[in-house]
Amino acid sequence: MPVVRVTLARERPLQVKLFVLENFLNFVGQKTPPDRRPAFTVLQIATDQEFGLFSITGQENILVGWATSAKGMPLTFIATCSPREQRDFTFRLIKSASS
Repeated sequence: MPVVRVTLARERPLQVKLFVLENFLNFVGQKTPPDRRPAFTVLQIATDQEFGLFSITGQENILVGWATSAKGMPLTFIATCSPREQRDFTFRLIKSASS
């Protein structure tokens, strides 16, 4: 199952994340022939925030599925993954140089 990761420089509003999802679905739907599409793809929208001595990294997972109906029409569906969201906190310890 392919994983597509989009990293944003900082936390963005929901509208920006929906725009990323919409562009991803349009790109795959228009540029990839139906017989070459994967059955499922995980779209990861990640954010990285730096605050000097610590940083926060967030990740949201969206499961996208492509199928074909009995009438031959392409279907796209979205489902949530478990865990849907993950946050990591990183602290940097600075070692002082002694003379």
